[in-house]
Amino acid sequence: MSIGFFEFTFVLEVCWISACAMLGVQCRLWIGRLFELIQVTSESTALFHDLPANALGSFLMGFLASRDSLLKNLHPTLHIGTSTGFLGSFTSV
Repeated sequence: MSIGFFEFTFVLEVCWISACAMLGVQCRLWIGRLFELIQVTSESTALFHDLPANALGSFLMGFLASRDSLLKNLHPTLHIGTSTGFLGSFTSV
């Protein structure tokens, strides 16, 4: 039973997306805790816990979208992991 090149590439991309998504969730939690510690967000303020991560993630998505070809030329799988995995989970609850 052999696996073809395209199936292996797909599995590799899924692994990159999954690993980067796990890092994105952890960073989202750390950003939320950081802003809570410096008392920018809390239960009684208008700034919700998601706002800092969503704002930073949206900025990074725009920045990466403007440099899309550079990152794709560097490493296509890294581009997929960063944009879809890390930033997707960083900006989503």
